[in-house]
Amino acid sequence: MTGDSMRDIVITLRSIKTTSAGQDIELLPSAEFVYIDSSISEMVLPQAACDEFEKEFGLTHDEASGRYLLDSAAHDALK
Repeated sequence: MTGDSMRDIVITLRSIKTTSAGQDIELLPSAEFVYIDSSISEMVLPQAACDEFEKEFGLTHDEASGRYLLDSAAHDALK
């Protein structure tokens, strides 16, 4: 972080992992520079990472909203 409050905040996101059946699964294929915008709650990831999230967590992308939406059944399964 710098003293310049007008400067964009950028971090290097090196890894996103989950564990399934006792095995670590890497959800971020490679390190990425990520812009932090504190005015929104979403995180934008590269398509390859989104594909891994879809596969691992059984998510479906909603084209109309551009988000991953969960119904009650999906939410309960992921708890």
